Amino acid sequence: MYTTNDSELFNFSLTKTINALKTQNKTRVESCEKAFIALLGSNYTVNVFTAAILELSEIDIATFHWTIENFSHLKACDYLLEAVTGLTIQKLLKAGFIPGKDFSASQGQLLVNEDVKNVLMDSKSNTERVLIEKLLLPA
Repeated sequence: MYTTNDSELFNFSLTKTINALKTQNKTRVESCEKAFIALLGSNYTVNVFTAAILELSEIDIATFHWTIENFSHLKACDYLLEAVTGLTIQKLLKAGFIPGKDFSASQGQLLVNEDVKNVLMDSKSNTERVLIEKLLLPA
């Protein structure tokens, strides 16, 4: 069970991570990541970076884009893209699209026809739209 101290530590870590990302300085972000891994562990750091990336998608879209473009190697970005891939495939199946005909997915990438692309880009969430764009293979 989490305590108030755990929440405070997570919020502090989240704020520091967001501030590091907002500088759009790769060295500073990498230093922040390494410090958190050394102090708090790899899983904790992934959780903090995931929360920071999602928060940035709501409060600072330019930094969100910069982070996705420059730190796609982060486990946090991998986890987000994996989750979005799974959710996107579920969404397409529910909409009646046929795998192998309308879309195909392989190694975290999606190849889609124009109808599917239009449905995906009609997402109401800017975060989801940006992450889906990252998954789509060029036609």
